[in-house]
Amino acid sequence: MDQAFVLNSHDVLEGKQTAEGNVVVIGGGMVGMEVAEYLAEKGCKVTALEMLKDYCMDLGMARKFCVVEAVQAAGIQTVTEVKVTEIKNGEVVGVKDEEVLTFPCDYAVVAVGSKSRCGKEIEDACREIGCAYFAVGDAAMARRAIDAVKEAFDVALTFDKPDVHKDASKPKKVVFVTGGSGTMGQETLKQLLARKNRFHVRALVRPSEKNREIMKKLACPNLEIVWGDMADYDTILKCVTGSDYVLHIGAMVSPAADKYPEQTLYTNIGSTLGIIKAIKAQPDPDKVHF
Repeated sequence: MDQAFVLNSHDVLEGKQTAEGNVVVIGGGMVGMEVAEYLAEKGCKVTALEMLKDYCMDLGMARKFCVVEAVQAAGIQTVTEVKVTEIKNGEVVGVKDEEVLTFPCDYAVVAVGSKSRCGKEIEDACREIGCAYFAVGDAAMARRAIDAVKEAFDVALTFDKPDVHKDASKPKKVVFVTGGSGTMGQETLKQLLARKNRFHVRALVRPSEKNREIMKKLACPNLEIVWGDMADYDTILKCVTGSDYVLHIGAMVSPAADKYPEQTLYTNIGSTLGIIKAIKAQPDPDKVHF
């Protein structure tokens, strides 16, 4: 990313960096399409690459309609379901439908997401004096403005309630949940996330298109998603480490369990043994509630 022709989307929008000619924007979300429109207005020929099925998937329906219309009017070329694998020698390389594609460019602008600045020092200082700590909006997780407004509204109405203040004055307990994409797992996540001042939830979920859609609906600052398999001990160890509670919900059930009995036995019993092993590997296993 330290190549001269590779730019940051925020730096481009703030005028700190400039691009001209043929530009490839990597990332077709809200920021990616905003910078694509901005560069198209400056006379650039813009191609926007997005790994999901559609671009602007992080926008509301009304806003997305307006952006799509503007993108088409500006002549911006959009390529979806392409995974960028490399940026080199004035070109962006990606894979779409198992085919390697190259996109020549004078500049490549990276717009693949933002992350919040670490507020741990402020949080730790609050803990020391017993002050309630709330992270709101982009301070917790980069999202839409409407999310920040809703969270600020909720905090303003409840921050002085004794039970809310009590929970927000203590470090959150980390709850590791398996099977979060299943029916029972989803309901468990919803109940835990509703108590956002008490719990940080870590969910182990199998990587699939269906599960990504499910987790997208639950996405919030207190939900940490680990994509992986319960059969992989290293993944289990990663999830258990730092957790205060383990809720093991994931399992193979009928009809798949009836069709694949040996795999079911390996998955259901093997994952349980793996979690027990990971808990025993912690500095103080007795502090992890299973």
